[in-house]
Amino acid sequence: MISLCLTVTGWPGCVETRPTRNGKLAVKSKKQHWTFTKDFEITRDRANQLNKTAVIEHHTNWGLWISLGLLVILLLLIAWYIHRKQLKIKRLEERLKDKS
Repeated sequence: MISLCLTVTGWPGCVETRPTRNGKLAVKSKKQHWTFTKDFEITRDRANQLNKTAVIEHHTNWGLWISLGLLVILLLLIAWYIHRKQLKIKRLEERLKDKS
């Protein structure tokens, strides 16, 4: 669905990056001291035409994925380090128990 921003000069003023859906729509705008309401219908052909020419960006946020991957690796390393230390403590306790 495209969020319509109607201007005084005409249509369209601005759009969002989501696909337009066909059907009956209503635009309500409250700017400063006036209210604008307009009911209209977008046909399937017009919706397809708008969607073909619209700039719809689908991009992957690689920085986020790399950060999450590094965080998982860091957590795994910390867990491995703690586990290793616990095994060493357990072995030392067993040696002390055997010596006594």
